[in-house]
Amino acid sequence: MGKKSSQKKQFDIEPERPVVQPLHNQVGKPWLKWQCLAIFLTAFVLYANTLGNQYALDDMIVLTKNTFTKQGVAGIDEIMTTDAFHGFFGPNYAFVIGGRYRPISMVTFAIEHQLFGLESPWIYHLNNVILYGITCVLILLTLQRLFRSKFEGQYAWLTVPFIATLIFTAHPIHTEAVANIKGRDEIMGMLGAIGALYLCIRYMETSKIAYLLAAIPVFLIAILSKENAITYLAVIPLVYYFFFRDLKPFKAVSLVISLGAAVGVYFLIRNNFLPAIDTNSKTYEILNDPFAFSTASDRLATVAFTFGKYLQLLLFPHPLTHDYYPWQVPIYTWKDWQATLPFVMWLGILAYAVYGMIKKSPIAFGIFYFLITISIVSNVLFSVGIAMNERFVFMPSLGFAIVAAVLLVKATNYLKTKDWSYARVLNAQPLLIILGVILLGYSVKTITRNPVWKNDFVLFGTDVKNSPNSAKVSNAWGGELYTASDTAGTPERKNQYLTEAEVSLKKAIEIHPIYANAWLLLGNVKYKKNEDLAGAAECYSKAAEFNENSFDAYFNLAIVSRDLNKFEDALRYLDISKSKLAGKNPEDQQKQGLAIEQNKAEVYYRWGKYAGQKQNNLGLAVEKINKAISMNPKVTYYYEDLGVAYGMMGDFQNSIKASEAGIKIDPKYAAFYANLAASYNQLGDAAKGQEYLQRAEQLKAVK
Repeated sequence: MGKKSSQKKQFDIEPERPVVQPLHNQVGKPWLKWQCLAIFLTAFVLYANTLGNQYALDDMIVLTKNTFTKQGVAGIDEIMTTDAFHGFFGPNYAFVIGGRYRPISMVTFAIEHQLFGLESPWIYHLNNVILYGITCVLILLTLQRLFRSKFEGQYAWLTVPFIATLIFTAHPIHTEAVANIKGRDEIMGMLGAIGALYLCIRYMETSKIAYLLAAIPVFLIAILSKENAITYLAVIPLVYYFFFRDLKPFKAVSLVISLGAAVGVYFLIRNNFLPAIDTNSKTYEILNDPFAFSTASDRLATVAFTFGKYLQLLLFPHPLTHDYYPWQVPIYTWKDWQATLPFVMWLGILAYAVYGMIKKSPIAFGIFYFLITISIVSNVLFSVGIAMNERFVFMPSLGFAIVAAVLLVKATNYLKTKDWSYARVLNAQPLLIILGVILLGYSVKTITRNPVWKNDFVLFGTDVKNSPNSAKVSNAWGGELYTASDTAGTPERKNQYLTEAEVSLKKAIEIHPIYANAWLLLGNVKYKKNEDLAGAAECYSKAAEFNENSFDAYFNLAIVSRDLNKFEDALRYLDISKSKLAGKNPEDQQKQGLAIEQNKAEVYYRWGKYAGQKQNNLGLAVEKINKAISMNPKVTYYYEDLGVAYGMMGDFQNSIKASEAGIKIDPKYAAFYANLAASYNQLGDAAKGQEYLQRAEQLKAVK
C-alpha cells in the first residue's frame, strides 16, 4: 500500500487547470531565454529562403504600384487618411466590398521605400521575417504566463507553451502571411494583439495601472495594422475566465473597457477619413463576393465547408494555395455532405468546448480562441469578398497550436502514467518523437512553399494547378504568360506562351463566363498573335459589356478598330475610354490621357494613309494627316506621308513645306530630303534636287 501511495505522489496528478503560481518563483527560469532564442531562430531559419524572393500578388497594391507608399515618408499623410486600396485603385477603390483601413504596415513600407527604394525586395522580406520571429517569441512569453509552466526534471525546457509556440512557428499555413510582403499587416496585427494581451496579463498579475495604460496604444496599433485584431476584445475576457478565475471581475471589466476605448478611437479615426462600413452593400461580381447570388442558407452551408477545410489544412497543410476564388470553393447547400459533415464535426467540437468551460480546459480555451479570432473573416455575419483564405487563419491558428500541444502532452503522459495531466511532461521520449515528426513535416512544407512566392509567374504557375477550379488564378496565369511572351527568347517560345495563355484564359471564361478581365486578356492574346483581329475585337466588346467602366476594354477596342480600318469607330471608342478616366489616380489619368490623344492622332494618320493608298482620295488623305499633325506634331513619318500626298496631288510647294517642317523635328530623317529632291525636280530646279538627293544618300549611308 505504501509503495502505491509513493508512486501516486511521484507523478503528482494535477487538476485540469494548473494552480496559478507567480512566474518569478518558477524553478529554472533561465530556460525561458533559451526557449525565446530557439523560437526566434526557428522562425528565421524557416523563412530565410524568402529573402531571395521578389514581389508577388498584392505587393503591387500596397507597395510597388501604390502612389502613396512610393512617395516614401511624404506619402504617410495620404496613407493615414485613405483606404488601403486608394493608392493603387484611385477613387474607385471601393469596388471591393468592405473597407480596409490598415495604415500601419503601409507606413512601414513607405519608410522602407524612402530608405531603399524598390530595387532591394530582400529588405522588405527580411523585415517580415524579423517581425514574425518577434511575434512568435511574444506568443511564447504570453503562453508561459497563462500556463505557469514548471521547469523541473530532465526535460525542464519542454512545456506546453514551448510546444504550442513551436507548432505555431513552423506551421506552413503561415507562409502566405510571411513570404508575401503584403502579409505584414497580418503579422503586425497579430504582434500588436498578442502584445496587448501580454500587457493585460501583467496587469491582472500585478494590478499595476502602467500595464493597462500601455495596452491601449498597443492594441490600437494592432487594429490599425489589421482589423481582425478587434477580436482580441473578446479574447481578453476569455483569458480571464480560463486562467484568472481567482481575481476580482473588476479587473476583467476594466480591461475590456480600456481596450474598448482603443476600438472606439480606431472607428473615430476611420470614420473621419473613410465612408462608414456598409455590411449590406451588394455587388454582382462573384470575384468580389462569391455569395452575390446565394441565399443566406447556402452561404452558411459553404461556410461550414470552409471550416472543415481550415481544419484539414491545420492538421495536414497540403496542398496550399493563395487562391480560393470561385469556383475553387463552390457554393454548397445543406444537402451536400461537404457542408453537413464538417458542420456536425464542428458541432461536436463546440459541444466539447462548452463542456470544457466548466473545468477550465485549455483545449476548450484553444477552441474558443480559434472561433473568436476567425469570426470576423468567417463570412457568417457578412461576406468578406472571398470564401476562405489561408492568411485568414494566421491569428486563429494559435488556438489550434495550443490544442495540439495540450493533446500531445496529455496523450503521451497518459501512455506512461494513466494521468491526463498537461502541466508537466511525464513521458518525454514518445512526445519528442511525435513532435519531431510533426515539426519536420511542417518545416519541410514551409521551406518548400516559400519559393513559390518568388514572383507572380512562379506563384500563378504553381497555384493554377492547386486551384484548378478558380477563374481568378486561371486568368492571372494567362496574364503572366501573355506578359512573358514579350521577353521570350525565340519566336517559337513566344508563340508557346501565347498559346498557353489562350488556353488558360478560355478556362477562366469557362468557369466564369462574364469575367471581364479574362475577356480583355484573351483579346490581347489574339491581338498579339495577329491572327484574328475580328476575334480580338469581339473579346474586347465582351469585356466592355461585362465591365462598362473598363478603360482598357474601350481603349483596346479603339486600337483594333483602327487596325481594321474602322476609323470612326476607333475615334468613338477613344472618346468613351477618355470618359472612364475619372475613377483612376492622377498619375494614371495623365499617362492614359496622353495615350488617348496620341492614338487619336495615329487614327487620323492611318485614316489619311488609307484614304490615299486604298481609296485614291488624296484630298481626304491630306485632311486627315494634317489633323494628325495638329494633335501630335512630333511624329516624323506624319510629315513624310503628308509630303508624299501633296506631291501626288501635284502640290509641290506644300510638299516642300511638309518636308521642311519634318526636318525641323528630325534633320537626319533621309526620306524628307528624298521627297524634297523629288519636289524640286518636278518644279524644274535640278540643282536643288541633286543637292537634296545627295543629302538623302549620305544619311542612308550613315545608317
